[in-house]
Amino acid sequence: MRWILAALTGLSVTACAPTIMQVSMTPADQAMASSMLEPGTASIRGSALLRQRGGGVVTCAGNEVYLLPATESASQELRRIFGSDQGYVRRGGDASFGGGKLVAPPEPNRRTLCNAQGFFMFDRVRPGKWYIMTAVVWTAGDDYQGGTLLVTAEAQEGREIEVVLTN
Repeated sequence: MRWILAALTGLSVTACAPTIMQVSMTPADQAMASSMLEPGTASIRGSALLRQRGGGVVTCAGNEVYLLPATESASQELRRIFGSDQGYVRRGGDASFGGGKLVAPPEPNRRTLCNAQGFFMFDRVRPGKWYIMTAVVWTAGDDYQGGTLLVTAEAQEGREIEVVLTN
């Protein structure tokens, strides 16, 4: 009897576990991405935020921000998940079991953290097309709110550009 109860409990927890949406690159694109991640002279700075239904603003404070080389295979995968070169995937799901959707960035990538105000910076970026991805998530009662944000940026030699991730 105990094993039946344990099995049913395991199934109910598994049913509420988050769905991991993995972004992957082909081996050839992984090599290209590694070379794109070598130091350059551009900078990308930005912020990420979502507005709650009541008007409050939640930022990416304390969350990782990913700088992703825009290789062909990564671009295809990100467009499949987000619907375009920029977008939003709603997290949703029951917070008590960690449910909802999570988007896992492809490797290789660069990472930084959003500061307490929701700002981030990538320096020494090579020129070219990049994706920036982060999560802005909070709980309301027993449910997750927010999700994963994606935007594209075109880095230019010796210049700083600014991006804002929002839905």
